[in-house]
Amino acid sequence: MTVVAPYMLLAGKVNDPQYQRVRKAVEVLEKVSGDKLEITLLNLMPTDYEIYVQNLECPARGPVKRFHRENMLYMTGDHPDELEYKGGSALFLQWAKDVFGYDDSKTNTIFFRRLATKQFRHAMQRTGHKFFKMEF
Repeated sequence: MTVVAPYMLLAGKVNDPQYQRVRKAVEVLEKVSGDKLEITLLNLMPTDYEIYVQNLECPARGPVKRFHRENMLYMTGDHPDELEYKGGSALFLQWAKDVFGYDDSKTNTIFFRRLATKQFRHAMQRTGHKFFKMEF
């Protein structure tokens, strides 16, 4: 049986469809696990995510920026201050499948692309800044 660490941190770029897939998985896992898991989700703008990863240290492996290249970050531990790097979205989804039987492989990817676009738009509106878009 797989040991489940009680604390989990998931950070990702709000405009990334794979991160949105993980967010939906977390919603299900929180219901299924009851009080066994404490999951922290960090929905970050792309630049904020890059800065977050740049400054993140993993006690066992050193700076996360040296080995992490995905748009989503997955860490677990027995205490929120002692989290260990586990990987990206693929490893998290595999873990969810192995431990809780969660599988969304039949869900169309376009659903998560649309969700990522919508979430990104909402995140930009919440900043209070005005943006414009130029296409050539």
